[in-house]
Amino acid sequence: QQQQQQQQHLPQQQLPARQPPPLFPFPDLTQEAHDRIIGPPPRLDLGLDECLRAMSECESINRTRMTLEAAMQASPEARVITEANGPFRIVNVNSAWSSLCGFTNKEVCGKTLNLIQGPATDTNSLRELMNRVRAREEARTMLVNYKKGGFPFLNNLQVSPLVDKEGVVTHYMGVLEDVTLKDFLHPLAHYVRDLRACLGYTNTA
Repeated sequence: QQQQQQQQHLPQQQLPARQPPPLFPFPDLTQEAHDRIIGPPPRLDLGLDECLRAMSECESINRTRMTLEAAMQASPEARVITEANGPFRIVNVNSAWSSLCGFTNKEVCGKTLNLIQGPATDTNSLRELMNRVRAREEARTMLVNYKKGGFPFLNNLQVSPLVDKEGVVTHYMGVLEDVTLKDFLHPLAHYVRDLRACLGYTNTA
C-alpha cells in the first residue's frame, strides 16, 4: 500500500506536443529533402522476391502465354501495356489502371512508366526488374510508386511478356496492385504510410 501511495504522488511526465507533419508538395521534393524528412526506404532481401514469385508460379505461367488481344480485354486488374523493347513506351492502359494512378490513356500513351516513379522508388529493385524484362522473363516485385499529383502507394507489381501465335514477344503487360493498406505489416507499407503523413496526405486507398 505504501508503494502504491508513493506511485500516486509521482509527478506525471508531460509528453511533448506533437508537431504537424511538414507539407512538401511532391513536384518540389528533391531526393535530398525526401531522405532528410523520412529517410530512405527500407531495403528488402532477395528472399521476399523469391517468395512472391513462388506464390504466383501458376499464374505466371499463364501470363507468359497471353497475347496482346487477351491482355486488352476488359479486366478488373490495373493493366498497363508497353512496347517490347526499351524505353518500353506505354501503348495502352485500362480503366482500372487509370483509376489507380490518376492518368488517362491519352495522357500516358507514348510516355514511359517513369511518370509514376519518384524519390522513394527503389532503383535497385527497379534495375533487377528491368534486367528480367530485358531477358524476356516474368518479373514481380514491390515498389513505391506515385499516383498523379504525387500520392505514394506500395505497388505489388507483376510484369509479363505478351506473345504472338509464334511465341515471339510483342509487348509487355504490367499489373499493378496497391497493397499499402492491404499488406499492413510489410515494412515498405509501413514506410509508405509514414511518407504519406510527412507529405500531408491521409492514409486512404
